[in-house]
Amino acid sequence: MCLFRSRFADWVYISRSEDGGETWTVPEATDVPNNNAGLSAFLLPSGMLALVSNEHQVTHEPAEVVWPYERMRMVIAVSNDEGRTWPVRRVIEPGDGFTGSGNLRSNRRQEYPHGIVDSEGLIHVVYAYSSRRAVRHVVFAEDWISGVEDQVHTDCKLWG
Repeated sequence: MCLFRSRFADWVYISRSEDGGETWTVPEATDVPNNNAGLSAFLLPSGMLALVSNEHQVTHEPAEVVWPYERMRMVIAVSNDEGRTWPVRRVIEPGDGFTGSGNLRSNRRQEYPHGIVDSEGLIHVVYAYSSRRAVRHVVFAEDWISGVEDQVHTDCKLWG
């Protein structure tokens, strides 16, 4: 399985291979919005699939290649059906919160995420923070994603 961003800034797409990568299915849109920004997928300790990405969308239908500036929110989504649906989502980084078409560029960018699971089962997500002024490293347990009130792990770091 391969998850990837779209140059149309609409959705995260998925393709599958049944022969070890020799051939692939035609890419299909998932239900995860994406703005032509980087994303990272990895397996959680439970065996479910996680996807870290910017959930901002420019269009709902493929039209032309778009390189939007807006990359405000960083979200982790979870799929329990190998990427067919992503019913569980939690905001890791909400961004600055400026809204309206005239204000969107006031939001600092959070982008280029990468996620892993360590040997103790904790999830580590790093991404370019505050329009690439720093790198943020957040650490949390899997149960935080589905709504456990526990805050982000105290080992959260920000490097400038």
